[in-house]
Amino acid sequence: MDFVKKSDVVILDFTAAWCGPCKAQGIILKDVSEEVSPPVLIGKVDVDAPENRNLVSTLKIDAMPTMVFFVSGHIVAFRGKESGGG
Repeated sequence: MDFVKKSDVVILDFTAAWCGPCKAQGIILKDVSEEVSPPVLIGKVDVDAPENRNLVSTLKIDAMPTMVFFVSGHIVAFRGKESGGG
């Protein structure tokens, strides 16, 4: 998870192409990331992509949309619909 070390504040947005609420959330996150200071780095994680299966499993992501918040490389919060990761 080198991505979460690229900025002091990182949000991983767990999403899927078929998830309507994920699309709406993505637009909001993009707007927020451009307006806040210090900068927030947002990464999208497609839960259906084979290369993301280990990360999804490790963080126990079982519902979308789910966001995982990192500060200085450490998980500080999970937000999602009944996510098992908290």
